[in-house]
Parts: sequence; structure tokens; C-alpha cells
Amino acid sequence: MDQDTSVTLSAHEAAIARTLTLHGEAGTTEMASVTLPAGETFLGAQSTGAAPLEWKQVGQALELFWPRGLAAGTDAIFVVRTRKEIGTAAAEGAVSEAIA
Repeated sequence: MDQDTSVTLSAHEAAIARTLTLHGEAGTTEMASVTLPAGETFLGAQSTGAAPLEWKQVGQALELFWPRGLAAGTDAIFVVRTRKEIGTAAAEGAVSEAIA
């Protein structure tokens, strides 16, 4: 899996968009799971690849399903949007806060 991440910072939150590219391996892949970092709020997800993809959220994890399987040599592209609140002291520049 490859991941590209875009983060947009505002005074009170970090808006995070992760583009995940999953590569079909030998045989057929039917399911994968992605766990979101603690403290992030899930906002939504979208499949942008050619391989039909279904998903559901289970707690901090996203379970990805390919109804017809993800064949070897095929890529599935999936964009996950989350946000992480930035504490008021960090927003005012009083302290630093790690954003994972």
C-alpha cells in the first residue's frame, strides 16, 4: 500500500486527507483493513479507482471490500478524510502539540 497525505491547518483543527493506493498481489485480494490514528475523527471516504470498492467503519478502523476481488496487478485508490482538533493553547502558540 502507498499513502499520500495532505494536511490543512486552521486555528482549531488539522484537516487530513489520505490517498491510499492498494496494489493487488498474487491471486485476488477481497478485503483489507485500515486503522485510523487515535484522536482523529472520521469524516468520510471515497473510492476513486477503477476497481469497485465497498467499505464500512468499525470503530477507528475502515474495512475495505472488493465484491469482485482486487486482481493481481490492479490498483485500488481510496481517499480517507479525517480531522484532528488542535488544543486552544496550541492554537494560540503557547505550546506545541504533536499531530500524528
